[in-house]
Amino acid sequence: MGGEEAEAEEGAAAMVMRGGWNGRLWLLGLGWNDEVWALAMAMALTQTTWLLLAAAALRLLFIAFGEWQDAHMEVRYTDIDYQVFSDAAALLAKGRSPFERETYRYSPLLALFLVPNVLLHPAWGKIFFSAAGMSKQFLFS
Repeated sequence: MGGEEAEAEEGAAAMVMRGGWNGRLWLLGLGWNDEVWALAMAMALTQTTWLLLAAAALRLLFIAFGEWQDAHMEVRYTDIDYQVFSDAAALLAKGRSPFERETYRYSPLLALFLVPNVLLHPAWGKIFFSAAGMSKQFLFS
């Protein structure tokens, strides 16, 4: 081995001993170029994706627990505003104004987004609000 090759071999061993992605990527023969950055970003994206999936599963668990608590306990998990939203969506589904529901002071778009509460399942809005929160978290993370 020549002097440069020995230094490169020693450098590789030192990098691997230090650990971290830098050492592993160098061991694979990759330098810090565009491919390495793409790999690092893909790995970070994967970690973010797993965190978001775990957060979504937790939110679904809370929605399921809330549905159970609303059905079986005196103290409701769901806030009264959700009932107001749902009533306004039911009025809108019948072709009436959501503002016919007393205390409804929100955008008619909210009632429109919650029409599936009437057509599909009463928990639709909870899932919709959770998905909106998750989307926001994904966009700003």
